[in-house]
Amino acid sequence: MDGLLYEVDRSLYYLRIDTPDKKPVFINKNTNTVAEIPLIGYGDEEENARSAARVHDKIRLSTTIKSEDTSELRFEGAYSGDKGANSMRELFKLANAYPEKLFIAAAGNYGDDIREFRSELSAEWPNNILLCGQWNSQKNAPEIMTGNVHGADIYVDSQEQGFKQEGSSFSTAAISAYASILAQKGYDIPTIKATLLESCESIPYYVPPTIPNDQLTQEIFDKSFNQIVRGEAPVFKLEAFRDSY
Repeated sequence: MDGLLYEVDRSLYYLRIDTPDKKPVFINKNTNTVAEIPLIGYGDEEENARSAARVHDKIRLSTTIKSEDTSELRFEGAYSGDKGANSMRELFKLANAYPEKLFIAAAGNYGDDIREFRSELSAEWPNNILLCGQWNSQKNAPEIMTGNVHGADIYVDSQEQGFKQEGSSFSTAAISAYASILAQKGYDIPTIKATLLESCESIPYYVPPTIPNDQLTQEIFDKSFNQIVRGEAPVFKLEAFRDSY
């Protein structure tokens, strides 16, 4: 059995995409049976979407198991770790090759912190890039951010935009549509970018430390308090956008 190997709920699965309908399926390594693990993008039922979101969050589809003898996984987004700056520079190359275009890119969903790269790469940062992050007003309540990226240019609550699912890819699609509206009205790239950013509300947020409930004590929480990540998210507001042109 070939294919990429993933761990879901402590079981190992092969991810196969060479199926007749071209849809990815997971095959249990031990039983050789197809597992009922839906992926985001397949099926329109609300329950399937919720199930897909839960499983997708566990799998992350970013890191494979290098050996069948281990079930240890390490999840990383494109803009995290040692490779983060290189990933950003690849985006810069594309943006610099087409300065007349606005590149609206997904910022990811894996808790990456882009803010450090803004400082490190400030002299190289092109003006025609807009990084979009996901903002869930209910989950973030509205000041708590979990499982998201820090330092995106703009955040969108994709469910407010009519999407049933959430993620920076949906946010990117929404912002791309609004940028297209402005482009059709004859706005240039700097004005389009400025208009989108001016249509945002800056919302302070924090990320609480992750402590298992059975280990949480006041003393542990107090010691962890200084590890809380704080920031401000420019959250896109459709009403403000409508009033901007």
